[in-house]
Amino acid sequence: MNNVVKQLLKGCLNLLNCDDKYMFGYAETVKKGHFSVIAMANGEPEKFLIAIRYLSYPPFLKLLEKAEREFGFDQQGILIVPCEATELRRILVRARWR
Repeated sequence: MNNVVKQLLKGCLNLLNCDDKYMFGYAETVKKGHFSVIAMANGEPEKFLIAIRYLSYPPFLKLLEKAEREFGFDQQGILIVPCEATELRRILVRARWR
């Protein structure tokens, strides 16, 4: 399994064990089988709930690897990805049609 995916899943499991559901000013309500991601939209953070199935989609994995290189995996709470919200939406829409 890709190291990026392993680290992300480890972080998701840690969040499930956390009593404090308020991170980065967002009330965190994550549906089962999903994780939270922040991307930028016109200079403002935008939160996305991503289904775990996207972890097998290569363009999304490349984005996670880019996040690992840029930010590392010391991030607490919601994962921040280094892309615009519009780019993340494009990746997610393409994944639905494959």
